[in-house]
Amino acid sequence: MSGLRVAVIGSGPAGVYAAAALSRAGNVEVDVLDRLPAPYGLVRYGVAPDHVKMKSVDVALRRILEDPAVRFLGNVEVGADITRDELMTYYDAVVFATGAAVDRRLGVPGEDLPGSFSATEFVAWYSGHPDAELDLFTLQATHAVVIGVGNVAVDVARVLTKKADVMAGTDVPGHVLDVLAASAVTEVTMLGRRGPAYARFTTKELRELGEISGSDIIVDRPTSSSPSRRRPTSRPTGRCGPTSRCCASGPPARRRAGRGGCGSSSGCARSRCSARRP
Repeated sequence: MSGLRVAVIGSGPAGVYAAAALSRAGNVEVDVLDRLPAPYGLVRYGVAPDHVKMKSVDVALRRILEDPAVRFLGNVEVGADITRDELMTYYDAVVFATGAAVDRRLGVPGEDLPGSFSATEFVAWYSGHPDAELDLFTLQATHAVVIGVGNVAVDVARVLTKKADVMAGTDVPGHVLDVLAASAVTEVTMLGRRGPAYARFTTKELRELGEISGSDIIVDRPTSSSPSRRRPTSRPTGRCGPTSRCCASGPPARRRAGRGGCGSSSGCARSRCSARRP
């Protein structure tokens, strides 16, 4: 491995950790290329702003990029600024670590109608992604629907129901705070196609819904006629808050979002999150 030059395409955690492994091999120079100006991928542009501890992993990623054997090159798009053939000319090896840039389609009627958006768009918007349209979301609807009950879906529901002054202590962009402060959303419904045993959210993510100021968690016990249908539910006691209801079945769905709300699916429990103003 000595005396090699390697290009890593993508500066998210996978790309940066690949660069670390290569640099430790000895006498290997690594260039990490990314089409965005800033590194760290989803750590920077995918983790919810209020997950400060999770976002702090960028400290470890920064140490890797500060290694003399590793160089970060931002604003370089493969296929536009440099071709694959050019990469193979300049480097001994090329590692692609770009991840999935787009959502999968749900394949249901109406998913392209106005008011329906992917979670990728909504997450990029509240994370300040350079590609995000600043005025894409106005949150003028009172009822938002999130399709899916993975960690991203829970993030979306939490951001929609948190008060703007709470989010102000994070790195959420100013234009997003303005929209959240004027949000008309009072209810968020989370929908999934499989039962709670297949839920993709973590316990920590689920607990955070119950920690939102002004909300209660209420669990509806299964009825004797449908013992497998569990519906944990919360109702807010203050300005807004979440509710979770679990049931339903089916394969994972794609991430989708709606104006005034949005959605994500990694597929699992059907839940319902509600936020109501008194």
